[in-house]
Amino acid sequence: MEKALFYFKYGPLPQYGDGEVELGDKELVVRLPMLLAEKLKKGISVGLIAKTAVLVGLFGLGRWIQGKSDKITIPYSTILDAKIVNLRYGIFGRKDFIEVTIGDKKGTMKLYFAPFKGLIKRDFSRTKEFYDELLKLIGKKS
Repeated sequence: MEKALFYFKYGPLPQYGDGEVELGDKELVVRLPMLLAEKLKKGISVGLIAKTAVLVGLFGLGRWIQGKSDKITIPYSTILDAKIVNLRYGIFGRKDFIEVTIGDKKGTMKLYFAPFKGLIKRDFSRTKEFYDELLKLIGKKS
């Protein structure tokens, strides 16, 4: 699995957390950052409850309860769209993130992440390459 920076909004401010992503043969494999998993599990707003319901519907309750401790598989058939968006990354300026729209009959949600290399100094050059590979696997053209 590759390290990835995840972007999410909880309240008025954007937040970031480290997780992992991997392109499988039939699914995108994700380990959400613990902060995102915990906030979604504790979320009490209508929007967060709706997002949690979509996640539970797509991945099953058992996988969702475990948060980052277990890998979440997102079948490519549930990925409705993927694109690159440029988002502000704290005081570090703007970064390209992959925006994946996931959905089923219960609704949709968006997941934002940027694969990177390194620990202290992060290299985000892998984002575009990962995005191109993802598009091929979900059957879309860049």
